[in-house]
Amino acid sequence: MCRSGPIRDSAATTEDHIEEMTSLILQVACSLIGWISLYASLCGLNGRRGYEWNCRLVTLFHGVLIVCLSAYVGFIDGPWPFTDPGDSVKRHLAQTLGT
Repeated sequence: MCRSGPIRDSAATTEDHIEEMTSLILQVACSLIGWISLYASLCGLNGRRGYEWNCRLVTLFHGVLIVCLSAYVGFIDGPWPFTDPGDSVKRHLAQTLGT
């Protein structure tokens, strides 16, 4: 089997992978704390509405935010994922996924 390109050190690659996963897990944890905080504050402010109403508001905010972030990454900041696939696209998608 032929390999093209230089052979990478597996220890360095593993360390990089662990660092990326730790960063993604921290982003997801911070995002979860933010969404739970938004839900708790909406429950406090909208006491006369039910819990389901506040859950739907959080879902609405989340949907709008994800659409805006995806549009920003796809059209303004990041490379177009269909013509330039690769590591730079993965970084932007991971940030959007963490939200």
